[in-house]
Amino acid sequence: MSKKVDYISLKQEGNRIKFSIKGESSANILLNNTVATSVLRDGIVYTDWVLDQNTQTLKISTTLNEHEFEISSEDRLSINSISRTTVNVSELLMFPLGVTYTGKGVVQASASNLPQYATFNSTSRTFSWTPDTNQIGNYSVTFTVTDGRLSDSSTVLITVKEANQAPVFEDIENKTVIVRSHLQFAINAMDADGNSLTYSAAGLPANATFNPVNRTFSWTPDTNQTGITSVTFEVTDGRLSDSRDVQLTVKTANRAPVLDEIGNKTVPVHAQLQFAVNATDADGDLLVYSAMGLPANATFDPASHTFSWTPADNQAGSYNVTFNVSDGLLTDSRSVQILVTGSNNRAPVIGAIANASVNQKETLNVSVTASDPDGDVLTYSATSLPAGAKFDPATRQFTWSPAYNQAGNYTVTFWVTDGMVSVSRNVTFTAVKVNYAPSFMMANITTKTLSEGTAIQLDI
Repeated sequence: MSKKVDYISLKQEGNRIKFSIKGESSANILLNNTVATSVLRDGIVYTDWVLDQNTQTLKISTTLNEHEFEISSEDRLSINSISRTTVNVSELLMFPLGVTYTGKGVVQASASNLPQYATFNSTSRTFSWTPDTNQIGNYSVTFTVTDGRLSDSSTVLITVKEANQAPVFEDIENKTVIVRSHLQFAINAMDADGNSLTYSAAGLPANATFNPVNRTFSWTPDTNQTGITSVTFEVTDGRLSDSRDVQLTVKTANRAPVLDEIGNKTVPVHAQLQFAVNATDADGDLLVYSAMGLPANATFDPASHTFSWTPADNQAGSYNVTFNVSDGLLTDSRSVQILVTGSNNRAPVIGAIANASVNQKETLNVSVTASDPDGDVLTYSATSLPAGAKFDPATRQFTWSPAYNQAGNYTVTFWVTDGMVSVSRNVTFTAVKVNYAPSFMMANITTKTLSEGTAIQLDI
């Protein structure tokens, strides 16, 4: 027959539990399903039941009753929460291991699965690591603490990334706006690491706004805001940043720039076509030039606003190029047709010119001849002429009388062009040094009259 239990009394002392049970004698009592005693007398005290975990559930059962109690030890040992950690290559990662302990023992700390070069100081409970470039990736490190009786473990994920690079703004041009007109533009930056970026603006004029979410600047200037102001835009990835100063010009009115007349152009293949594009602005604004529809190999220099092109054999035909000029608000454009004509032009040919020698103080005459298979008109010239030498393009004659001090070799280059193709020939002329016999300067000797036996002195 089952016996009745009147009450159960629990008392916790440190990590030990004492309890008293009062009821009818001979009641069967189980402690966590283990027989605690088989004979019950009033006031039985069960002692020295040891808690071996931080928290336990104690179940006391009798034949008629079952009771469960959650018992917490007075001694606690746990590792404080460690969040996922990220570190860049070649940067030091260091953090202490936080521990909560309410006991009186000595807590020992250790770490397992440490990456190469990482250390853990068990005395200060400090983790340190400077990963190198070949350690990019994820690492799991497990930390364990114990006082010999209680223990706790925690695993932290460490991510090694490439070294952080600063974000970089895309180009932001200076802006011009008319009073009471709305100016709005967005800015953007790139981050090589893919980090989340935060945008801001400083020096905003009155009434201007900047939305950091869509990165948009907006402003409608009043009549009293004419002039020039600057706004500084900044972007950051949380550690590194970039900034750009943008100049804002507010004008009362604006007149469009006007391009000068350009006119259509014609050029044969292999010949260079070059011309400048010019414009005027009644407001004196800074003008920016550009070109669209450039043929292959053609260039346009915005600084000198100059177009240059030497079309190739396969580029004969008609091309339309559009030139633009802008003052930042208004633009003007001109479309120019460029006609490239096919050309079978053949180069002129210079006739043979032999190297020649000439004595000092004598005259050397050389004729230059050339022919053109296309029958084009030819133009002659010469370069690197020695002193005293002449070349007549009309007669195509080279003439030279070398002086006494010009003995030696001289190279002269003769040129011929048909207006599109030029050819040249180098000819060497040698001035030969000549040994002339001495002669009296008779002009210094006059007639003399003297008597026989008289000495005479002559200066020659």
